[in-house]
Amino acid sequence: MRTVAVMLEPVMGEIGIIPANAGYLEGVRSWCDAQNLLLILDEVQTGLGRTGRWFAHQHHGITPDVMTLAKGLGGGVPIGACLANPRADVFEPGDHGSTFGGNPLACAAAIAVLSVIERDGLVGHAAEMGDLLHDALLDLGAKDVRGLGLMQAFEFAEPRAKAFQQSCLEAGVIVNAVDDHSVRLVPPLIVDSTEIERAHSTMRKAAK
Repeated sequence: MRTVAVMLEPVMGEIGIIPANAGYLEGVRSWCDAQNLLLILDEVQTGLGRTGRWFAHQHHGITPDVMTLAKGLGGGVPIGACLANPRADVFEPGDHGSTFGGNPLACAAAIAVLSVIERDGLVGHAAEMGDLLHDALLDLGAKDVRGLGLMQAFEFAEPRAKAFQQSCLEAGVIVNAVDDHSVRLVPPLIVDSTEIERAHSTMRKAAK
């Protein structure tokens, strides 16, 4: 067997929003180039403005050979997309079947989503609101706060994340306890400062 590619997430989402360390993706990109390997980035969660850039890899100044997108691309309509640069662009029409790729409804939804994100400046808005959210989380007594844009998480020193999640839900704020210590927040790109302030107040009470 021969290795042909390296595939990874620029931010590990499901385990609690863990961004790549400074220099890591740049190092992987250089290593793949030296080994003549493709670099594939999974931007299903991180793409389309979520981290305050159109794509999370742009924070690191690199370009993948292949990038996968879904979720936010359709604004709730199921769609998946695989983007490839010329080096990896090997598919011809008919080579590959896809359940959610290419149908007219999904593609129309994706075009509308992209148009609204660009029209309303939601990428820059996500960066601005992400800074506000990050600062709010610093006020909860957590031992670690991390993330990019509107993809944030924090950790409690004690195993109280699930109780915190329940208290927030009862007060109308949706958070996600991914384990006993870690809580992640991925609010919509249209969240505003008033909503972040209200969520902050609720989370402060739940954290006591």
